[in-house]
Amino acid sequence: DFYGSASFGGVSGCDGNLGCGVVYKVTASGKETVLHRFAGKSDGAFPQDLIRDQKGNLYGAAGSYTDGGSIFEMTTSGKLTNLYVFPGGAGGTSPRWRLIRHPNGVFYGVTQFGGNTNSCPTGSAGCGVVFTVNAKGKESVLHTFGKKANDGAVPSGGLLDMASNLYGVTV
Repeated sequence: DFYGSASFGGVSGCDGNLGCGVVYKVTASGKETVLHRFAGKSDGAFPQDLIRDQKGNLYGAAGSYTDGGSIFEMTTSGKLTNLYVFPGGAGGTSPRWRLIRHPNGVFYGVTQFGGNTNSCPTGSAGCGVVFTVNAKGKESVLHTFGKKANDGAVPSGGLLDMASNLYGVTV
């Protein structure tokens, strides 16, 4: 079976009638099943690329239509559990793109907004952060964008892990 996410579709309510996104399964014979329709509330919205663990569980980031977004775990039968809900502000808001999961269970990722709002060229939404979330749901901010003139802002794409160094791009 193949598993994936679509950032739009599902139920209406996010960005007009485009929907808040879905996680789906497609069998080798081409049968699609929607496992979860995001509602833009506590489950988040606009799910991003999924990753799997050794047990087959799915993990991903979901932005938000009303608050900070989340990091979620989902079983292959569609049971969704939020591992972490972003508070917004300094901790970041609107996680985007594929997560990296270290073998010890720590997730690495980026938020599109949040973090530093004082000197960010994008204004009060913030410039984004690089974060970790551990297995107990504790977030740590590794880097806040926009604190320096040539620091970049608004991460655009997921992180790449090369020999335990993280690489990425900003707008």
